[in-house]
Amino acid sequence: MKVGKHHFNFNPQLSSDVQSKQVTVEIDIKEHKFNREKCLMLQIRNVTSAMDSYALQIDAKKQQQFKTSMQHEIVSHLTSIISVADLLKQEHHGGRDNHLADDISSSAH
Repeated sequence: MKVGKHHFNFNPQLSSDVQSKQVTVEIDIKEHKFNREKCLMLQIRNVTSAMDSYALQIDAKKQQQFKTSMQHEIVSHLTSIISVADLLKQEHHGGRDNHLADDISSSAH
C-alpha cells in the first residue's frame, strides 16, 4: 500500500448465526524515521458512522433536488392551466365555459 489514506469495507463475521453490519475502516499510512530508519506508521479508524452520516446527507440532498424539480414541473403546468382559464374568461362572456374558468381562477388565486 502507498502512503496516504485508504478506505476498506468489510463484514466482520462474529458468529455463524449472526448477520453483521458492514464496517468501513480508514487506514492512514505515514512514513516516519525512527533511529534513522524509514518506518511506516498505520493509524486505523472505524469510520462507519461518519460514512453512514455522509450517505444520509447525500440522500437528503437528492430528495430535496427531486422535490424542487417536481414543484417546478407542477407549477409550470398549473400556470398554463390558469392562463388558459383567464383567456377563456376574456373570450367567452357567460355560459358554462365562463363558469368553469371562474372556478379555475378563483381556486388558483
